[in-house]
Amino acid sequence: MRRIVVLLLSAQLSTLALAGCETDHYPQPRDWQTAPPPSRTAPPARPRTNLQMPPGKPGTAALAKADAYMDRQEVDLRLGLRNRGILVARQGDTLVLNMKSDTVFDTNSTAVSPQFAVILRGIANVIRYYDRTAIEVDGYTDTAGAPDQNMTVSQRRADAVAKALMAGGVNAKRVTAKGWGETRLKIPTGDNANEPRNRRVEIRIAPLLPA
Repeated sequence: MRRIVVLLLSAQLSTLALAGCETDHYPQPRDWQTAPPPSRTAPPARPRTNLQMPPGKPGTAALAKADAYMDRQEVDLRLGLRNRGILVARQGDTLVLNMKSDTVFDTNSTAVSPQFAVILRGIANVIRYYDRTAIEVDGYTDTAGAPDQNMTVSQRRADAVAKALMAGGVNAKRVTAKGWGETRLKIPTGDNANEPRNRRVEIRIAPLLPA
């Protein structure tokens, strides 16, 4: 009888583990218990992560505080975006999320795909609480097609990603979007070259420092 009970308990635990694996986990700061639903209102103050810069030009202490602040945000984003196919890079105190356009948008579309919209809501759940940062969304294309058309497409795609972040609760005053078309190629190519690595969207997250 004891062996039967143990086997039944093991089967129940296996079922629960599989169910947990199928759950779509959003990126969340480490001290969150439950991610709140997306909201257009500003999130409540977070003393733990709020970056308070002293007045005047940033000195050593201010820069160190900004560095630590971005360290925490970087860890939270890396944990949440693990195995998502999104590169999280660090350039000084700026975080750069690099996303291939082919995974963000459907073919010949400037609307975020429903599948990737879920990931963008997760990203928004993190950066909305690190509210002492500025968010810049940059869109890029390859050289296939006319340059003016590429510029238009890159701007619309940058706008779409920025809109998704704002729909996830990120304050619109923190977000800007810019399309660069084929003017800043990641992989140098000639004209009319189909290069997926050049078709990308980058989310740049930088600390707000006093002028």
